Amino acid sequence: MEPTKRSALRIVRSAENIWCMHVRRVCPAEFWEMCADLFFCRRLFFRIFDTMYLFPEYLLRFMPLLGCGGAALFAAGIVIATACACKAELVHMPAVLMRPKAPRAGSRVLLERITPVWKRLSFLNKVTARNLFRYKKRFS
Repeated sequence: MEPTKRSALRIVRSAENIWCMHVRRVCPAEFWEMCADLFFCRRLFFRIFDTMYLFPEYLLRFMPLLGCGGAALFAAGIVIATACACKAELVHMPAVLMRPKAPRAGSRVLLERITPVWKRLSFLNKVTARNLFRYKKRFS
């Protein structure tokens, strides 16, 4: 097997692991969200509105079809988004993905527009100022 195919296979396996990790995290989170909605949020909202408005008696009940359907739609959305993102990234070679993105060409920094200050800076100070303003992601 060629090295590029081996590395692509490794990336596919890691994408499958990421997908499985998302599914394992989404299902329990959705379950706890349904429980919190059923037992806490509804009672809280109705209690707040009861103080301001006159409501008839209401019955809080769980509808399993709606709850499980919402959980399934939520999980499907996460899985589809993850699959689309992985598919878009797996088109590229691994070396291309590891390289930093090229900066936009010809953009002027804010300090260059302030002419009196910019003219008094030395060449190295100008280069430093450009690097600080353009490549903020590298310093954080």
